[in-house]
Amino acid sequence: MNKERIENYINNFYGYGNLSSQIWFIGIEEGSNTNSIEELYRRIEVWEELSSKNTVDCKEFHLKIKMGNEKPFTTGSIQATWGRYIDLIIQLTKNKKPEKIEKRTFQLNNLGGLNANHCMIELYPMPCRDRKSWSYAQLRDDLPYLGNKTEYENFVSDIRVQNLKKLINQYKPKIVIFNSAGEKEGLIKYWNKIIGDNLKKINVQTKSGKGDFFFKIYKDDVKYYSLHNLKYEAIEVKNNIIDDFRNNQEGNLID
Repeated sequence: MNKERIENYINNFYGYGNLSSQIWFIGIEEGSNTNSIEELYRRIEVWEELSSKNTVDCKEFHLKIKMGNEKPFTTGSIQATWGRYIDLIIQLTKNKKPEKIEKRTFQLNNLGGLNANHCMIELYPMPCRDRKSWSYAQLRDDLPYLGNKTEYENFVSDIRVQNLKKLINQYKPKIVIFNSAGEKEGLIKYWNKIIGDNLKKINVQTKSGKGDFFFKIYKDDVKYYSLHNLKYEAIEVKNNIIDDFRNNQEGNLID
């Protein structure tokens, strides 16, 4: 795997789904089952095989990789983050909370498809088991910025932010949901650069009494939101985002 192929993947692969859709999710990075260079190489090979375009079909991609991440499409078990995306997609298009069987069917047949009503893309392209893990240091001889995760993120964030900004301006989704504000809200600076403006913090009361929050801003006919952490977010926060969007949206989103 030469460095040109790796860099092409880093600069041009953004995730899954339909860029012409109305609903966009932008996350930090995709998870990895093996957390290995071998999986990265296999992802690059499959991405090249499918098209080398900015997005590919999520199900097709993972079934071809065959390195553990295909299980949501074989066993039907709902993947944690994707399940939260599905909740929001169905609430935004059908105005109802989905049943478990509906979520499983959606994941198996519609999630991240090239003709879907949504797309799921990432700020960072290299798959990692969690935010602290980094399995690519041995690639530093050819690509020095892969020596550690901080160097990698600092190096690739500028081009990825600018490209995401261009893609939003080109395709003009109705709603963009950034998945996570990051530890100590450290990702907000990147979301603000993508938007070209500053997200505003909105406080939300929850049944627990602790309170919670999300961020939002409307700009150029796009409604942007960022949750603190979608995977663990209080239901009141997600409902507030849905209500806020619906109260300020003319017409319905495409199902």
